[in-house]
Amino acid sequence: MKNKLLKSLFLVSGLILASIASSFGAEATGGDMAEANGYMTHTFTNNGTFTVTTGGEMEILVVAGGGSGGSGSGGGGGAGGVIYTNMTLSSGATMSVVVGAGGSAMGNGNTGTNGEDSVFGTLTAIGGGGGGKLRQNGLAGGSGGGGGGWLDEPYIGGTGVAGQGYEGGTNIQNASYSYCGGGGGGASGTAVFNGNLGSDGGPGFACDISGITTYYGGGGGGGIRQNGDYGGDGGLGGGGDGGYFTYAGTNALPNTGGGGGGGGYGYNGSAWIEASGGAGGSGIVIVRYKLPVSVAAATGGNLVIKNGYRIHTFTNNDELVVTSRGSAEFLLIAGGGSGGAQAGGGGGAGGVIYTNVILPIGTNSIIIGAGSPAAGDGNFGINGSNSTFLGFTAIGGGGGGKIRNNGLAGGSGGGGGGWLDEPYIGGTGVAGQGYEGGTN
Repeated sequence: MKNKLLKSLFLVSGLILASIASSFGAEATGGDMAEANGYMTHTFTNNGTFTVTTGGEMEILVVAGGGSGGSGSGGGGGAGGVIYTNMTLSSGATMSVVVGAGGSAMGNGNTGTNGEDSVFGTLTAIGGGGGGKLRQNGLAGGSGGGGGGWLDEPYIGGTGVAGQGYEGGTNIQNASYSYCGGGGGGASGTAVFNGNLGSDGGPGFACDISGITTYYGGGGGGGIRQNGDYGGDGGLGGGGDGGYFTYAGTNALPNTGGGGGGGGYGYNGSAWIEASGGAGGSGIVIVRYKLPVSVAAATGGNLVIKNGYRIHTFTNNDELVVTSRGSAEFLLIAGGGSGGAQAGGGGGAGGVIYTNVILPIGTNSIIIGAGSPAAGDGNFGINGSNSTFLGFTAIGGGGGGKIRNNGLAGGSGGGGGGWLDEPYIGGTGVAGQGYEGGTN
């Protein structure tokens, strides 16, 4: 078809058998709510209430606040305790949610402070232990704080809570002038010594409950008595780095339950300074569950009901208004590219996406990509426009190369333009949507 504007086609179909009831799933309110891939996630970074409206099985992550680091070659703060479990909650259940604060950064010459507990109903994650100051043991907590450093005396880390964390590290007894505070215990391991550096905080607990694999509860790095060396690294999961010389330990990241870094210790020319430890990171509570999946119902486009399916066809920009969430399949096609001029290559087809989704209740915008206009004499073909729906984007087809030119990239690439025996190549396509254009 020459000189014709092509538009892409978009179809959404959802099963409408009246005999199909909702499948297993749950529903609730509270916290910051986000829906993705058929799951609802509730994230609490402040105190709140979680109320179950439809009972079911739920994943629960409870992370307490991390302890702060000790001062003066101080031990790193212990990570907040971590609980990750599944529970079946009944309709009407109301759970009190408390998000624990991290331990406060303490001034020179002070022991770190413990983080606060986090609570979800009957689950209580214990706040991380404060790191020991110079010449003092670490404090007990969800994970224990690291022991403070001093010469070759073994100041030990605090104990952790079984099933929630680990003990803090003992200060390293080093024969050189680098006497290191032990790193706070992380949620999946104790501190590790790094040469003449302060001990690293233990790594935290990896969890994908938020939809992205994230570490929670990293121990704080230990401080060090030395100029020119550095304190230990904070553990994965928000742990703060240890300080050195007269520098304070760094604060742990908020909403991770990480322990704060231990402070450094050094002489500034007039006095010995026991630098402050860093603050612990606040905790977090996350709940996730599978949503009920029922018969999908929606309005928009040209609706046809056939063989037990609702088929919505869109040939212009529009909206799909979903009134009942449910499973659907959709086909999304972008506009095609036009061919190049004068022995030009053919235009590439618009990208094609065909997949299954859970349609969320609400108004969902649909953009239908236009086919590109015909190229004028001596011109390249023009790429087609993209089509979009529910975060998916089908890429417009690539324009064909004009004479003696390569094709353009697109959903499928445009073909290469012709010229004697020179190999003008086609444009590249998008993996999973189309293919490369042909070479002349």
